[in-house]
Amino acid sequence: MLTSLLNCFDQFRKQFSAVAGGNITITDTDNSTVELPVIYARETLTQIKPEAYPVISIYDYEPEIDPNFLPTPEQRIDAYRAVNNVDHIWDTATVFYDPIAFIFNYDVSVFVKKPRHRLLMQNYMYSRFQKRGTFLYNSTSGLPGYSGEVGDAVLYTMDVTNAPRTDGVYETTYHFTCECRVHIQMPEDVQLIQQFILSLGGVSVETDSQPQTNY
Repeated sequence: MLTSLLNCFDQFRKQFSAVAGGNITITDTDNSTVELPVIYARETLTQIKPEAYPVISIYDYEPEIDPNFLPTPEQRIDAYRAVNNVDHIWDTATVFYDPIAFIFNYDVSVFVKKPRHRLLMQNYMYSRFQKRGTFLYNSTSGLPGYSGEVGDAVLYTMDVTNAPRTDGVYETTYHFTCECRVHIQMPEDVQLIQQFILSLGGVSVETDSQPQTNY
C-alpha cells in the first residue's frame, strides 16, 4: 500500500539504485564493468552540470492529482468513503477512505562521454523498461504458499529524448510518467450515533445508527 508521496518517490528511485548515492553497474562485451553513480538533481535539466562522467541524474516533478479520477459532486461522498466493521455492541465502525490517484513525472538523465558507454546504457535501460510497463512498488517475497513477489502495481510510460550538445557529452533523458494510487488518509475508527430524533411538526422520527464523521 502506497501511503505517502515520499513513499512513491523512494520506490521509483529504487528502480535505479537501492539507496540514494548508489551506483548502477553495466558490463561491456569484454566483461569489463562501468560504474555510473546515481544522483538526485532538483534543478532543471539545463542547470544540471555533473562534475564527473559517466553519471545518472534523477529529477522529479511536482506530483499532480489525476483529473480522470476526480468524482463528480454527486459521487464525491460515496466515492470517498466506505463504512465497514460496524459493531453495534460497542457502537463503533471503521471508515475506509479511497486512495487518491496521482500522476508522477520523472526525468532520468544519463550523461556519458564515450559513445560505447552511451550504447551500453541504452541497452541497459531498454532491457529493463518498456514504452509502457508496470513497476512493482513495496515489493516483498517469501509469502507462505507463494514463490513470487507481491506489491503495489504502478503503471508507467517511458519516452526517450537525446539532447544536442557540443561539449563532447552524450545526454539521453528517459522521461517516466507513473500512475499511483496513494492512501493519504488511513482508515479510522469512529463512534456510532446510537439514535437521533427529528421533530417534524410534533412528530418524532427515530433513525438507525450511523457513523459519526466530520465533513
